[in-house]
Amino acid sequence: MLLVSAITPSARDWVLESATNTISSARIVHLSRPASPTQAREGDGLRGFGFAGAQFTSADLVGGLSSLRQVIGLVSLWNDVRSEHSDVIVWCDRSVAEIAMDLHSLALLAEAAGTVDAAQNMMRSLEGLREALSDGQIQWLLGCPPQSDALEQARIEIAAGAGVGVPIRGVLVAPMPRKRDGWPAAVRARAREEYDALAMDLHPVPVLRSRSGRPPVFDHPAVSAAEASTVIDARGNRVMTVTLPGIAACGADDVRVGTWSLDPAYSITHLLIEFDRFTVRYPVDSVVRRCSAVDAVIADDTVAVSFVPEDGQWPDDHDRGGER
Repeated sequence: MLLVSAITPSARDWVLESATNTISSARIVHLSRPASPTQAREGDGLRGFGFAGAQFTSADLVGGLSSLRQVIGLVSLWNDVRSEHSDVIVWCDRSVAEIAMDLHSLALLAEAAGTVDAAQNMMRSLEGLREALSDGQIQWLLGCPPQSDALEQARIEIAAGAGVGVPIRGVLVAPMPRKRDGWPAAVRARAREEYDALAMDLHPVPVLRSRSGRPPVFDHPAVSAAEASTVIDARGNRVMTVTLPGIAACGADDVRVGTWSLDPAYSITHLLIEFDRFTVRYPVDSVVRRCSAVDAVIADDTVAVSFVPEDGQWPDDHDRGGER
C-alpha cells in the first residue's frame, strides 16, 4: 500500500501520477471519503475505556485526535488489501505524518488502559496496521511544489514521518518554473538551487522532480524510520542520538526535547521531540529507562540527549555499563 499526500493542492495531480507510474497495477482510493459501513465496524473497538482514574470516550478521542476517521479508514483499507492481495494507492487529504502520529497515540492510550476489553479490541484493530508500517508494507510518497515555503514544510513533514516510523518512498517536487512560460532566469536558478538543497537536507530520503511534464518513477528503497543510537561518553553517561532528516528546517530554538513515560515503574520510556505541530515519541532502550535525562543538544537534523543512572533503579552491585 502506498499512501500519497501533498503539501499544496497544486501538487496533488503530479504526485498521484507519479504514484501510478511507480505502481502501475494499483487502484486509487480516497481516504477522505465518508466512512463505509465496514469502516464503521472497524471503529467498534474505539468506543471508550478508562485508565489511571480517567475516563475516555469516543467523543473525547474524536475531539483530541482530529484524524481519527482517517486512522479507522486506514485500518479497514489495510485489512481489505491483505485479504485481496491487491496493490492500492491511498490518497490522503491530510498529512500522513499526522495520521501516523494519531495512530501511535491511539495505540499508546490502549496500552495504558491495559486489560480493559475496549482497549484490547482497539489494540487488535491497530496491531496489523502498525506492523505493516514497521516492516515497510505501507509506504508514503509526498508531493510539493517548488516554492520555498512548501519545500520547508516538506522538510518538517518528512522529519515527523521518519520520527513516527513511516517508511518514506520519496518526495516528488512538481515541475520547475520554465523559461518558455516567462519565468526570469533568476527565479528558475533559485528554484533549482532550492530543489538541490532539499535533496541534500532529506538524504537518504529519495527526492525527485518532474522533468518535461513527466512525473518520475520512485524505484528507490523506502527509508524506514529515524536513525537512533546510544553510546557511552567519556564521563560514563549514556548519550542517545536521534536523526530526523529535515528537522533542521525548524531551527534549534523551535524544537523542544523532553522525556515521557508509559510505564509507572520507570520515569522514562520515550524521548519526546516536539516541533511545528508534531510530537514524536521515540522509544528508549531498557538501560536508558533506568536513567534520568540531564542535557539535550540539537545540531542540524540530530537530537542528542545525555542520561545518567537514576538512584533506586540501579542495585549497588550492578554494572551500569550494561545489562546483567
